[in-house]
Amino acid sequence: MQGAVRNAVRRRGLLLEALAGSRAVTRPLDFVRDRQRAVDELSDRLRRAIRQQVERARRRIEGIGGTMDALSPLKVLSRGYSLTRREASGEMLRRAGDVAVGERIETRLGSGRLTSLVEATED
Repeated sequence: MQGAVRNAVRRRGLLLEALAGSRAVTRPLDFVRDRQRAVDELSDRLRRAIRQQVERARRRIEGIGGTMDALSPLKVLSRGYSLTRREASGEMLRRAGDVAVGERIETRLGSGRLTSLVEATED
């Protein structure tokens, strides 16, 4: 029993000597400064990574915005196409057979609208 206690005391003494000789105990300010430098470096790396992520996201959003703009119905109209619908119901017309002679239609252009009276249709 005494041997076990002596061994435990000896082990604790060795541990205490190792801790007493450690840099954190002998030069605590140096230890704190080293840790502060490490924190500063990690903080800088984190800021750079966040900036890169934000920049990537911004470029991606701009790309999506450009695609959406190119596919916008108003952009299509500006290239010379038009949208025509029944004036009464607003229903889009896709074929000449969708409208009757004498019916009023509205055509949306890239700039402005036209209201017309159908005189004839051809499929």
